[in-house]
Amino acid sequence: MGSVSTLPVHPNPAAPHQAWLRARAPEVHYSARILYQELVAQQGFLGSYDTVKQAVRPLRAGASLAALTQRRFETGPGQQAQVDWGQIKVRLASGPADAARHGASERASRVIPGSPSAGWVAEGRAVARS
Repeated sequence: MGSVSTLPVHPNPAAPHQAWLRARAPEVHYSARILYQELVAQQGFLGSYDTVKQAVRPLRAGASLAALTQRRFETGPGQQAQVDWGQIKVRLASGPADAARHGASERASRVIPGSPSAGWVAEGRAVARS
């Protein structure tokens, strides 16, 4: 019977720093160079730049996939509105209180010059739509 040869397993020097890499990488836009420099300076990292680069690669890929789930969509002038909700503290004679606030605005940033809605926006009139 032939002998089975195995390659020695080398521990990944970046493994103990994975939690730190996951937290810090988005803050430096997944720059392996910056992460490597900080690991060496702040944590005494003895591994190579390529080791950090390999550790950051899947983190960057995951962030790229997450960014793809956020898609911008366009609508025509007057067909889109934005509503903002929030809670604020107000000072009343009886003391501080929480109050709800909301605001709504029609999207007019893409108004076509010369269209009827361009005149409405220029005059600052509210537009009722059916």
